[in-house]
Formats: sequence, C-alpha cells, structure tokens
Amino acid sequence: ICSTHTYADRVNTLLALKRHGIEACSGLILGMGESSADVIEVATRLRELAVPSIPVNFLIPIEGNQVIDDGSLTPERCLRALCLMRLANPRAEIRVAGGREGHLRALEVMALWPANSLFVEGYLTTRGDAVNTTYRMIADAGFEVDGNPLY
Repeated sequence: ICSTHTYADRVNTLLALKRHGIEACSGLILGMGESSADVIEVATRLRELAVPSIPVNFLIPIEGNQVIDDGSLTPERCLRALCLMRLANPRAEIRVAGGREGHLRALEVMALWPANSLFVEGYLTTRGDAVNTTYRMIADAGFEVDGNPLY
C-alpha cells in the first residue's frame, strides 16, 4: 500500500534484483479492489520473474488506512488465489501471510495444501494467532512443523 511507487517500479526492482543475482521475496495483498484479472497478472508476472518466495497477504483493514475492506475476501476467493499462485509458480515458496486467520476463517487449514509456509503470531502492524494455535492446526491437518523445537 504505497503511493510513491508504481506497479512498473516494483517490476523494475525485481528485474534489477534478478540481474544482480539477488533472490526476491515478492507477493501481493488481496482485498484492495483488485480484479481477478489483476491477480492472474501478478501470478504470471511473478512466474516470468522466477520469484522464489511469494507471500500472499489478505488485507487487514486498520483504522486510518485509506484502503477499506471491499467485502471481496471470502474464504473461497482467498483459497483460489493461493491455488493460482501455486499453479502459476510451482517451484516458488508460497507463503500465507497477514490476514489469513480473519479471511480464511474455518477454511484456514486448507491453505496448507497450496502453500509451503505460514507466517505466525504477528505481522507488521497486527497480531496473528499464537504460535501454539497455528502449530496445533498444522499438526491436526497431518503436516509437520519443520525445524521447530517449540512444538
């Protein structure tokens, strides 16, 4: 959510990183009024740029933020976006990030199938579910938490 850089500026930054051998982490925030075509464009552009790490955030409306919740983030739309990212970027790490708890609701566990990882406990400006709650969900779904001695 930035008014000082355009989409083209973001793409040019990713191209510069690639030219210099730096692996990028670049994704998107859903729920800001984008169309399905916009999401498809981002997914395919990230594939073209061979971005190895793609965080998928879901807008968390915060008081004072100019972006408002447009009601488009149903659990189904969120899951479709994650699946699209996986299909378009089969070698990338798809990372479920901010807003997953609130927008995926009871279907949150289903995000584990298209994604490689979840952000846990907190995001830049908001808190997420506690680590133990997230780890329990992962274990209940039959997955293992890799390299974490806490759970």
